[in-house]
Amino acid sequence: MPSYSKNFFILIIILLAGLLFVITAEYFFDVSPERLQACSETAENCPEEPAPNPAPIPDEGVNEVPPDEFVACTMDALQCPDGSFVGRIAPNCEFSACTGDVETQGNINQSVDDAYREFKFELEETSRIELRQPIEGYEPQMLMTAFPGLQPWDFDGVEAQTGYYLYHHGELNHEYEVGTLLHSAAPAITEQGYRRLYENVTLRMGYDNPLDVRVDHVLKLLAIDWKTYVSTNTGISFRYPSKLELSEAGGVVTLHHSIPYENSGPCDMMGDSNILSDRLTDFKMSLELVNGPVELDYNDGTFSAGSLSGVSQYRGAEGCGDTYYYFEIDNTITLLVKFENIQALFTGVNSWEREAILSVPGVIDNQERLKFFEDIIGSFKINKLSQTNQIECLPESREVEACIEIYQPVCGLAEVQCITTPCNPVPETFSNSCNACAQGNVISYTVGQCE
Repeated sequence: MPSYSKNFFILIIILLAGLLFVITAEYFFDVSPERLQACSETAENCPEEPAPNPAPIPDEGVNEVPPDEFVACTMDALQCPDGSFVGRIAPNCEFSACTGDVETQGNINQSVDDAYREFKFELEETSRIELRQPIEGYEPQMLMTAFPGLQPWDFDGVEAQTGYYLYHHGELNHEYEVGTLLHSAAPAITEQGYRRLYENVTLRMGYDNPLDVRVDHVLKLLAIDWKTYVSTNTGISFRYPSKLELSEAGGVVTLHHSIPYENSGPCDMMGDSNILSDRLTDFKMSLELVNGPVELDYNDGTFSAGSLSGVSQYRGAEGCGDTYYYFEIDNTITLLVKFENIQALFTGVNSWEREAILSVPGVIDNQERLKFFEDIIGSFKINKLSQTNQIECLPESREVEACIEIYQPVCGLAEVQCITTPCNPVPETFSNSCNACAQGNVISYTVGQCE
């Protein structure tokens, strides 16, 4: 065979091999839309791909901190709403989560809308049973009658059918644009208004997220009846739950509550002491006015509630001492509040049978205890004393249902109606300041009988 024929034959073989390679490659490496669709429909048509290298699985519960970088966190503690304390955890040195009481823990499976709807339904249903169904809807005063734990400032920013509610300078007002044509349903709270009300209430209770607390627990706290205290000497007034016992001695007003439970004292650190009492205190605070501003060597932070703002100072062992609050009224008077810590109710105190204590009917748990304290302080008011020592009758003192029958005479200034010209108030002696202000027409009084 001539050499050129042999070379031509080899060239033909090479071309056929190349063509076969191209056809085979097109089948195995085809990424056309048709090919991809076929691959998605059945795994048998898909080209095999090498499996990716598996990512390393970190050890559970181990903080990824290099062995040569030791993290030391500060030893400060955060007090949880239930009274327990949690510390910081490396490596980020953030406070560990508060566990809280089972009764108060929120429902993580409940949506925010479900919580709002449940809150609205229970408020209106209870109000309907007690006050009957209003045709136009529910207004703040109706809800506060059915739920005494609701405060006027809870309705700040709450939307009404017309306008909204504004709490300012100690008063709750229905605000709307001038010239608005009002109808009978104008003050009724809207659906959006109930959402704002629930947010205000839960925030006042210490929850940034409304889902952090159960709706039924919020309603339980709001259903507690409240009374109004008005001092017959100092002119101070505040609201407090009726379940608390109030007493006065030496210018100090004390609010106290206890339950039947044998114990060896409020500061039994070991739990092995002899039984000292058959009742356990679960709430105690006192209020008094002291002269002038108080100078402190240190304070543990600021505290605000209602119109009061001051500083706090903790004294005693952790969980067994008292917190003192100083609220400067003016440059001559300071309100001193002493709030007793209840060690038996703190989480993690093994010497106390905490669950057994919380099962006693009528017990005040830490969440309820802290809410009571803040609401009492938030409702505090004091009459302004003029140069003539006249003490103004506050609206709360006019709404008192009954007065203590104690003889501490005051000289009240009673307004009278004259036919021709305006008249000055007429002085009249009353048995005490409560009876004087309860008359309605007495605007102020001084201590002692009228001269």
